[in-house]
Amino acid sequence: MTRTPRSLAGRGFAHNAGSAFGLQIFSVVVTGVVTLALIRLLGPLDFGRYAITLAIGGIVLMPIDAGLTGSTGRYVAQETKRARMAQMLASGLVLKLVAGLVAAVALVVAAPFIARAYGDGHLAWPIRLLAGVVFGQSLLGFVIGSFSAVRIASRGLVVGALESVAEAAIALGLVLGGAGVVGALVGRLAAFIAAALVGLVLLDRRFRLRRRVSRPTRSTIRLVGRYGVTLAFVDAAWALFVQIDVLLIAAFLDSRHAGFFQAPARVLTLVSYPALAVATAIGPRINIDSSATSLARFRRSLQLLLAFQLLCAVIVVTAGASIVQLVAGANYSDAPLVTRALAPWVLLSGVAPVASQALDYMGAGRERLPFAVAAALVNTIIDIALIPTIGIVGAAIGTDIGIAVFVGGTLLVCRRRFGYTFEHLFTDIRPFVLPAAFVAVGLTAVDIATDAAAVLAIAVVFAAILYVAFIVRLRTFRGLVPRPADRS
Repeated sequence: MTRTPRSLAGRGFAHNAGSAFGLQIFSVVVTGVVTLALIRLLGPLDFGRYAITLAIGGIVLMPIDAGLTGSTGRYVAQETKRARMAQMLASGLVLKLVAGLVAAVALVVAAPFIARAYGDGHLAWPIRLLAGVVFGQSLLGFVIGSFSAVRIASRGLVVGALESVAEAAIALGLVLGGAGVVGALVGRLAAFIAAALVGLVLLDRRFRLRRRVSRPTRSTIRLVGRYGVTLAFVDAAWALFVQIDVLLIAAFLDSRHAGFFQAPARVLTLVSYPALAVATAIGPRINIDSSATSLARFRRSLQLLLAFQLLCAVIVVTAGASIVQLVAGANYSDAPLVTRALAPWVLLSGVAPVASQALDYMGAGRERLPFAVAAALVNTIIDIALIPTIGIVGAAIGTDIGIAVFVGGTLLVCRRRFGYTFEHLFTDIRPFVLPAAFVAVGLTAVDIATDAAAVLAIAVVFAAILYVAFIVRLRTFRGLVPRPADRS
């Protein structure tokens, strides 16, 4: 294993995890406020249109964003020379700009045809605006991914926070002014472009990219592009898995039902942010840590995440439906059913990003591909079978089974690559099952006793405090806390 010089090693695991977690917490608060406000202000029909537009953007974005960002990050993270790092970043940026422009032009051209296919002419302009959103989001993802790869995630925190605040201010201002879905997307577009430009300036100050963008070498472009294509296929399959529910609901039912599904789904997505923060810190260290250190760090971090995700899943099953109904409003009548049905997804959403990011930095993208494709196919088949018969709950069932397939396959690859097994998974989650069961019993009793969402919310806070107070006294937990905070 090549030793990375201290000057290029970036900050330690704790600093990067903390910075990434800080960004995720900030994003949870700001994005949560924006999401809940849009759910309320737009209503099911327009929020459904907004969800459909973002789902289309997700299908386009993931292949062009995660493929090149992940590929560039992998090679930058294992470099030991600053000039070579800058060369890699410049090559990835050139490919990113080309791919982003092609995708944006394609969306503008396809917008009226997509709107006609859904039988909703109001989708045409949102999809045209989506072209700029995809381009800006792609650039911002590259910038944040680059800072994570060189292990200075705090810079990513700055630009990510800037994007969140700008989107909240502009989008909510326009929607409150009556601009509707178009206003929400204009705010998103302006925020992504502004944050991406600030991020590129910060990246240029560290690596002098302006000197290299005009002349990236063919060898580095081929190297970054080759692995980027592999990750693009993986992430295209993942994007299809994530977004297919909304698209099929809109196709089989209508935009309003897409809003019924996506409102609770977007709220529940917020609980996966801690896992994204840990994944951001773990991935770039895989190539500079020893195998034993990588496995130990992976297990400890994942165990803490499992404790958190298990609590969230229990809350979703017991009291989550009533709370989602409270925050979404009476117009979203089907949201509680979807909320409960997505509990398995809430639990497994903590495992998926951490394992995936670690494997991508190890160059195992191709090994993950069959499982990403299988997850998308399983989800699609179940959706097609169940949505026409039992409605949007069928889409939730497809999501649960699909992510189980993906996580199971990803862990098989982890077993081959660095020794993390299913036995480790069961051992790591076992200490938290009993306290989670007590929380489930208590919240179920409160849910049966009252329909008041405010009382349920108070019960959830109280139960979470008791859960944390119990698990921090466990010997397992006491052994976990200091070591993930390792500064190395």
